[in-house]
Amino acid sequence: MKNTFAILCLLFLFNTTISQTANFNYQSATGTYCTPSTIKFTQISTGDPTGFVWTFGNNNGSNMANPTFTFTTSGTFTVRLIVIYKKRTITVTKNIVVNPAVVAHFEMDRNNICTPGTIQ
Repeated sequence: MKNTFAILCLLFLFNTTISQTANFNYQSATGTYCTPSTIKFTQISTGDPTGFVWTFGNNNGSNMANPTFTFTTSGTFTVRLIVIYKKRTITVTKNIVVNPAVVAHFEMDRNNICTPGTIQ
């Protein structure tokens, strides 16, 4: 009887643990990843999570299930999601690359613009 109970407890623990996985997706609001970039994070964890802890790789974070965050600087950011379950936590990380915004630069010579001629 004791062995049967122990085996059932192990099977329950094993099945509960297997059905708990942490993961997330992310998508830029504009479809590009240039500064500033607003990104929607969606947790797709299995099981029955009781909480979430996000860190965005730049001293900012959230405890919402599906936060939105704006990266105002460029760089590679390690985003970490800690999924909290009743008896354990699972952590998943992904790197997100936010590129610098393209800045157009040109110069003009006012004297050439005001007179007929070719502008270079």
